Amino acid sequence: MVMKNSFLYLQTLKNEGNFQKAANVLGVTQPYLSQVVKKLEDQYEVVIVDRRSKPIVLTKVGEMILDNLRQIDLIEQRTLSICQDYAGLEVGSIKIASNGERTNAILMPVIAKFSKLFPNIELDFSQDYILEDIPQILQDGKADVGMLFEWMMIDDLDAYRLCRERYMLVVPNSGVTANIGNRYNDAGDYPKLSEVDRSALKALKLLQVYRHSERLKILNEALGFETQTVKSVVRQAGTRLAFVSSGLCMTICQEKLIKNYSHREGCRFISLEEVLPVQNVVIAWNHRIYQTKAAHAFCQMANEIYKGNTLTGSLH
Repeated sequence: MVMKNSFLYLQTLKNEGNFQKAANVLGVTQPYLSQVVKKLEDQYEVVIVDRRSKPIVLTKVGEMILDNLRQIDLIEQRTLSICQDYAGLEVGSIKIASNGERTNAILMPVIAKFSKLFPNIELDFSQDYILEDIPQILQDGKADVGMLFEWMMIDDLDAYRLCRERYMLVVPNSGVTANIGNRYNDAGDYPKLSEVDRSALKALKLLQVYRHSERLKILNEALGFETQTVKSVVRQAGTRLAFVSSGLCMTICQEKLIKNYSHREGCRFISLEEVLPVQNVVIAWNHRIYQTKAAHAFCQMANEIYKGNTLTGSLH
């Protein structure tokens, strides 16, 4: 175990060539400095200082120890500097577990503001995660921050609620559905499924969503008839909107994801809020794992940006 300030004591003693002079420079007593050197010699079991020499000098092994202590001191200074930079948000990185669509639709205002304030903090979106996998990724410590639905919260996770998100039934803005539902609008004004002519939907097949085949049964019950499906399963909302706008089918999309795609102009939208539960979107982290100052600042900023929503605030 290296004693605190060992390098400084030995270097000063070498420079001054005298215990009393070195002690004066260091602001300690001569007996204390002699005791420090003696403890180092006992620790390493070698003679570090040639006390017979006038002025005194370090032995050959003493010079080697001083050089190694110099390297240790540099490493400690560098480590302290790095920690100070991280604490001051000068450098660092945040690994964010999200998928590209939700990042674009919800996180972009947070990313834009955070990046302007802390330009040296890297935001890592290198992995495009499936929503259902994110809770476990956070629990395993494989990401610092994650976007998920509140019902997905598991042990060890804390979160801020950001916004509410409805599921929408998306139909073509042409043919038999040209007058059903509403076009995309910033006000989010869409009729509920119970308020539209559902019989016109019998002509359309449903494009399934990746990992959510169970929604077909739920939708069929709400429609009152059996819906046929397209022989494809598509994960990305943008691709599903492209299918619908071409008149091929209908599909289900989450409301916040619609605005990012131009194909929405060829679609009409019906709210499924009475059929599928409205979701609370949260930004979450593992409270059992140390959260860096940068990650904490990112979550706080997300909470502040969405604070107009009555659902903001820590869940735990």
